[in-house]
Amino acid sequence: MRIRSTRDLRKQKLGLVVILLVPVILLGTVAGVISKLYTEIPSFGMDESKMPDISTFRVANYSRLAEMARFFDQRYEDYHMPLNYTVSTTFTDLTYGTVDEYHFSDNAALYSANAMAAFVGKYLAAKRENNGTLKNESLDVIRKLTHGMSMLLAVPNGGLGSDHGSILARMWAAPEHRTVPGMPLFDDNLTDGPRPYAYYNGTGIYSQYRYSDFTSLDEHGGYYMGIAMAYKFVDEADAPWVHDTLELVIDQLCNGLKVTNYLGLGGYGGPTGTDQEMRFFQGGSWVLLLMKMGALAFPEKYERLYYHYAINEGYAFHTREGGPQEIVANYYAYNFGSDVAFALLMLEEDPYLHNIYLRNFHDGLWSFVKTHRNAHFNTFYLLVNEFNQGDNVYYERDVEDQLMEFEENHFPDVYGSIDPVGPEYELMDFSNWIDFFESNPIGSVLSPLFFEFDLDKDFYDRPLTVSMRRTRNYMWGGNPFHWQNTSAPTNLLHEQSGLSYLTPYWLMRGFG
Repeated sequence: MRIRSTRDLRKQKLGLVVILLVPVILLGTVAGVISKLYTEIPSFGMDESKMPDISTFRVANYSRLAEMARFFDQRYEDYHMPLNYTVSTTFTDLTYGTVDEYHFSDNAALYSANAMAAFVGKYLAAKRENNGTLKNESLDVIRKLTHGMSMLLAVPNGGLGSDHGSILARMWAAPEHRTVPGMPLFDDNLTDGPRPYAYYNGTGIYSQYRYSDFTSLDEHGGYYMGIAMAYKFVDEADAPWVHDTLELVIDQLCNGLKVTNYLGLGGYGGPTGTDQEMRFFQGGSWVLLLMKMGALAFPEKYERLYYHYAINEGYAFHTREGGPQEIVANYYAYNFGSDVAFALLMLEEDPYLHNIYLRNFHDGLWSFVKTHRNAHFNTFYLLVNEFNQGDNVYYERDVEDQLMEFEENHFPDVYGSIDPVGPEYELMDFSNWIDFFESNPIGSVLSPLFFEFDLDKDFYDRPLTVSMRRTRNYMWGGNPFHWQNTSAPTNLLHEQSGLSYLTPYWLMRGFG
C-alpha cells in the first residue's frame, strides 16, 4: 500500500482549491466589469452637478396652472376617451371641435392608468378644498375610466371576477365601435401600425368584441397603479359602483395570475413573454402590489398570501426597480417601474414594510432619475415620502417650473414647434465606448450584454425641459437626454390627451 505524505495531500488540496477558485474569481471579475460599465456609461444622466439652481425656476402662477388644468380636463373628457380609455385625436381644423380620427394605442391600459391617477388626485383636491363641482367632475371621469379599464379585463376573459382568467387587453372594442374613426381592431387587412396578429375576438358574452393582445409589462404596471389608486382613495360612499367593479377586477387579477405563477397569458393560449415574478433579487414589487390590493379588498383571501410573499419569500427586501443602464437603453422602463413602486408605497400602511419599500425606492429607481427634471418621477418622490408643502422646496419648485413650461408650446397638447436647446447643452461622445465594444477583444466578448445600449444615438449631457421636448402620448416616459429635431414637421391638428400635464398637476394638488 502506497502511503502519501502530508505534504503531497496538502498540495493536492491546494491545487483543488485553486481549480475551484479560478472560475469563481474569473466570473466575479467579469461581473464586476459589467456592473461597472452599466453604471459608468450612463453616469452623465446621474450627474447632480448639472442640476439647475432653484433660482432659475419659474415662479408658479397657481391661478394660471388651474386654468390650464381646467382646459386639459375638458379636452380629455370630450375628445380623448371615446371608449372610456385614453386615445389621441386628430381634428379636421384648428377649431379642434370636429374629430377626423382617433389614434388607438397599444398602451391604452398604461395611459388610462395615468388618467385614473390624475382624476383621483382631482377628487382628493376637491375633498380637501370642499369643492363639490370638482368632486362631481372627477367622479364622472373616474366612473368612465373604471368602465373602460375593467373591459380591458372582461373582454378577453368573458367577464369579471375570480372565476374568469387574467388576460389583460391592450385595447378593446364592441361591434358598434367598428365605424369609430381610426378603429383598427376590425381591420383584418391591416399591414402596419398595431400588430394585427395580436387581435382576437373576446370570450363568452363578449365573443363579438375585439381586443389587442400580447400585453407587455408596462401595460400591467400602469394598470395596477391606476386600479390601486382608485380603490384606495375613492370613498365607497361616493362611488359604490366603482368600488364594487374594482373589487371584481382585483380578485380576478390576484387569483388568475396566482394560478399562472404570475406569467402573462394570451388569447392563443400560451405565454406572452411577461413574467412578474421576482428575478435576481429585484422586481418584488409586482407580486406584492397585486397581493396588497387583494389584501385590502379581500383580506380573508389574500392578506396571508401578501405577508407570505413579503416576509417568508423575502420579496419585501427586493423591491428595487430599474437600473442606471436604462438612461441609454430602455428609458420607458423607468415609467412603469415607478408606477408599481409608487402604488405599493401608497397602499402600504405598515411602518416596517413601508420603510423597507421606501429605502429600496431611494436606493434604486430614484437614485437613477432624481436629476432628470421629470415631473412624473418627482411627484411620486414627493408623495411617497409624505412631504408636507415646503418640506422639499427644490423638487416642488422643479415640478411647478415644468408645468409652467407647458404654456409655451404644449398648450394645447399638439405637435407644434419646440425651443432650441441652450448653449450649456453638449452632446455626449460615446466613440470610445463604441470602439471598445467593436475593437477591443474583451469589449467584443462583452458586447452582447450591451446590445440595448443606444450608443449610436445623440444624447445631451443634461435633461431637456418641457419646452424643448416634442409632444408625445406621455412626455415623462420619453428619454429627456435624447436629441430632439427642432425642424421636424409639425401637426397642429393632432392633439394628445394632456395627461403629461394633468397627472403630476392633480396628484400634487390632491395630496397637498
